[in-house]
Formats: sequence, structure tokens, C-alpha cells
Amino acid sequence: MTDPPILALARTTRYDVGGNRKGSATGATWSFLLPNLSPGRVARLGVPNPASRERLDVPAHLSVDGLPDDGRFDVIWIAPGGDGLVPDRATLRARLTDGGLVVDERPDLGAAHLEDMARFRVLRRGGDTVVATPVGQPVVDAWLRGRGLAGPSRPGLPGRLRRVASVLRRGGRRSPSIAWGFLDLVGQPGLDRPPRYLRELAAAGGYDIADHAWALSATGSYRTQKILVPLFAPGAPVPEFIVKLARHSSVNRRLLVELDGLHLLATFGPTIAERVPAIRFAGTCAGLLVVGESALDGGTFRAPAMQRHPLAADAVAWLTELGVRTVAPVDTGEAAAALDELVDMYVAAEGPGRALAGELRAQVERIRRHPDLFPVVVQHGDPGTWNLIAMPGDRAGFLDWENLEARGMPLWDLFYLLRSLAVGSLPRRALERRLGHVQRTFLDASELTPFIVGAVRRYCAQVGLADDLVEPLYHLGWMYQALKEVTRLAPGHLGEGHFYALLRRGLERRGSGTLDSLFRGTRT
Repeated sequence: MTDPPILALARTTRYDVGGNRKGSATGATWSFLLPNLSPGRVARLGVPNPASRERLDVPAHLSVDGLPDDGRFDVIWIAPGGDGLVPDRATLRARLTDGGLVVDERPDLGAAHLEDMARFRVLRRGGDTVVATPVGQPVVDAWLRGRGLAGPSRPGLPGRLRRVASVLRRGGRRSPSIAWGFLDLVGQPGLDRPPRYLRELAAAGGYDIADHAWALSATGSYRTQKILVPLFAPGAPVPEFIVKLARHSSVNRRLLVELDGLHLLATFGPTIAERVPAIRFAGTCAGLLVVGESALDGGTFRAPAMQRHPLAADAVAWLTELGVRTVAPVDTGEAAAALDELVDMYVAAEGPGRALAGELRAQVERIRRHPDLFPVVVQHGDPGTWNLIAMPGDRAGFLDWENLEARGMPLWDLFYLLRSLAVGSLPRRALERRLGHVQRTFLDASELTPFIVGAVRRYCAQVGLADDLVEPLYHLGWMYQALKEVTRLAPGHLGEGHFYALLRRGLERRGSGTLDSLFRGTRT
């Protein structure tokens, strides 16, 4: 089998400025609760938010506003504000097709419970459902809160103070409104069970989930973030499966990368495989990729004082072991050619990074002219602490492999993890930017310097990477993160990017602090 190109995902991704800004996620996430992901003909009563209309205003759904005098519908959707447009329940039922459903999003409790009805407790952000659980599943609710999948909350602060704190954190910009409420599905028995499309996919993989408790979490604000459905075996306090669904067919590719990547990681033995989810079932529904994975046992990853914390040490050691087990030496010219393409794409974004083009190309040239072979490795691509969990025995588990590179850059994952650990290693001061944390703990000399330098030195020794390639890989790694970041920034505001600032400061401060210790004696 032919090896994939180096940095295959990075080199074939589009980096449109502003193409994945916060708040760009498609809405109508309640549609993932339905038995079928292609709901058919939909009638809307009320005023849905724009993100909801985007998901349903496509030919496959044939949505219409209001309830015309004739015709029947597969779904009658009562959006918030639709009270005055809603006929009685008998009229609604008469306008449904066989097997049709009423989706009632009004925030009050609505009608009494009916035999063919399921009620969900939902969290709405900006009018759209981001969390939904069938009423009466306290174990599921508790697990969602423990894993940070139950939406934003600030326990202990009254609602008014939470809103004020939120506005202050955003420099006066108000965040979307957040409120708990209810949603009713009416028209079929058993609507509180996992949706039929999930049951069928799981059954095709040999699993019966009909009696599993479940929930939906769509708390991400970006278009590329996935829908998550945890599935709990009867009586279990933790899920047996985590199902991931693409919100939109345009981001199927990211989930496909994870699907293929987890299959690949399973081939490297238990040392690697036991720290990542395993694929259990997968398929497509209505053009959207659906992947069912095993759920790793663990809780939120926290490693304060990372230089002394066993979880941090284990995460660093595991990423090093991943490099050791997947390393493949290649010609430095092949690696440099891949990096040339990324530099070209970053410069083409026409942000302030263009001024760094000469310096970045010089770093690539250091790799190109190096006499040794260059070790490419399997690369996670986004190993921040938010994508890790704390497994029993102070072991780190690694989630969300949608940025995996089968032939990626050495050290990039380690640098990213160390930065993430550094950001969380000291308490934040009010309104202080993340970059200040990184500079104090990652760029400036600090008590973390020996831990960081030691981790990098051990990685290089075990993977077979020459010490004098540490500096170019450091700068080019942040360049790649700055390239990805342009999709989350508005045109004309690329200079406000965190990773652009980290790249620029690293180039400016490479002769001092932690970077001096890291690069000392390696410059050519």
C-alpha cells in the first residue's frame, strides 16, 4: 500500500478567512432527535433562528412557513413564538402524514403527557437546542455535567451576575441568551428511546441499543464541531458508546479522518489503543456521517503545576510513545516540500503573517538542508487538555482525532500539549489573556522550564530527531496553528489571532527564557 503524503490533511484543507467563525454552527439540532435524519416535508410555525433555517431550508426537507390550507407534513415544527399560529392538537394530527411528528419547542411545559409523546429537557443558546435529554434520566444529566457537555454554567452565581460576568469577559459584547426549557415530540410511541437511525446503525454493527439511556450534546459554537450522543446501557452510570455526527455534509471529512485514524491507531498495539476510543459502528444517514465509538472511562483532565503532576507526565510520555511506535524516516526534502505548501497558504491569507514569510521559509530551509533523515509520525493535531480525559491510575486518554495526520510532524503535538498545560498551570487573573499565561510559563524562564526542555529532549532522543531541528519545528508548528486560526477570525482581523501572536513572539524571543534553553546549541 502506498504511504499517504506527508501532512495530507493539512495540505488539502481550505483555509478560508472567517469560514469557521464562532457562532457559525448550523441549527435545528432537535432534528437529530427524530427517528430519521431526513425529516421530509416540514411546516414551521413561529420564527426560527437563522441557523435553524439553514439546516432545514434545503430541497431534501421542503420546508414551508406556516400551515397552508391543504397538504400534509412529515414534521410540524412549532418554534418559540409560534403560540398564536398553532391550531389545536387534533388539527395538527390531521395534517401529519402517517408516522409524522409534531416538534413543539415552546419553552413552557405545554400539554399534558400523551401516550405517543416524549418530553425532553433542553438547554437553548440563542434560541437553538444545544443539550437535550429525555425527562427522567438523572444519571445521564450528571454525566453530561461532569464531562462539560451540559452547556455553559457558572454554579454559585445568580443569573444576573452570570450575565454581567459573561458580558465583561467579552469586552462588552453580549453572548447569546441561554435558558433551560422543554421540547416535546408527539406522534409516535417510543420517541424517548434512541432514534431509529442510530438503532439501525448500531444493529448493523452487532449492538442492540434500544434500551439504552441517551442524550444529545451540541454545545460547540463552530460549524466544524460535532453532535455527540452518549448511550448508556441500562443502569450504567457511564456511557457504553459515544456517537459522533457531522452537523453538515461539508464537514463529513473531519469525522472520516477520525474514523480512519482510530482504525489505524488500533494497529499499534495495546499501549496506544487502550488510550483512545475504538470504533464500534459507523455509517451515513441523510448524507451525514455517523460514527459510534467506545467511551473511555475517565473524568475531566486537570493537571495544575504540570511539572509535578502525574497526569501531565503521563500525557507527555504517551505522546512520545506514539511518536516512537509510528516513526517513519523520510528524506528531508520531502518533508520540506510539504512545509513549503503550508507556508505558501499562510502567506496567501494576506494577514500580518506575510511579514514573517522570509523567516518562515528560512526555517523550512534548515530542515531541507539537514543531512539526516527526517522522522514523520502519526500526529493527533489538536491535543489540548480539552481533548484529554483523566483515566484511572493517573493515565491520560486522548479524544477527538479528526485532525490526525498519518504522516505528520514530530514535536508539533508535544509543543501543543505543553502550551495547553502551561496555560492551565497558574490561576487566571481577571480578564487576562491566554497569551500572557503562555509568555510567563512557556516563553519566559520559569519553574516549568526544566519540565518543558526535558520533555522535548526525551522526545527527540526516543524518536530519533536531531536537536538542531527543534527550533524550526517549533516556529513552523505555531505557523500551522495560525493558518488554521484564520478560519475563525474575521477578514482584516488576523493580527488578533492568539497563534499569530505566539508565532511572532517566539521568533522575537528565541534567544531568551525557555526558548533559549530549548534551542541553545542547536542553531546553525
